Amino acid sequence: YTDQPKEDFRTATGYVVAHAEPGDGIVFHSAGTRAPFEYYLAALGAEAGAPHALRPPEPWGMLDLLSPHETRALDDWLTRWRGDRPRVWLVLKYPVALPNGFEREYCRLRARSFSGVHVLLYRKRPRAGEECR
Repeated sequence: YTDQPKEDFRTATGYVVAHAEPGDGIVFHSAGTRAPFEYYLAALGAEAGAPHALRPPEPWGMLDLLSPHETRALDDWLTRWRGDRPRVWLVLKYPVALPNGFEREYCRLRARSFSGVHVLLYRKRPRAGEECR
C-alpha cells in the first residue's frame, strides 16, 4: 500500500469552497468521505463558505461510519432525494454511475479530480429534460 497516492482532500475542499455559492448543497459518497472534507474545512477556516451538507446530514464527529443509513448506495439516495437546491456538489471517492432521474433534473457544470477525490458540480435544470447551457 505504500505506492498508493494519498487522497487530496485538502485541495478538493479548497476547490469546493472557492467555487461554492450561497444555497449550494453538498452530497458525500459516504460518511467516510465527509469526515476528511470537514477536517480540511476546519483547517482552512472555511466553514462559513461551505455548501449545506445533505448526505450524510450528521456533522463529522457524530457520524456512524458503519451505519447502513450512512453507507447505503449513493445512486439509491439520489433516486429518492427530492432536489431542493439550485446547485449541488457531489464529493466522491471514485466515479459512480448517477441515476437517470438525477441527471434529468440536474446538469453537470464542473468535474475535477484531486488524487482519489472526485468533485462534481450540478445545477438544477430550468425545466426537467431541458438542455443544459
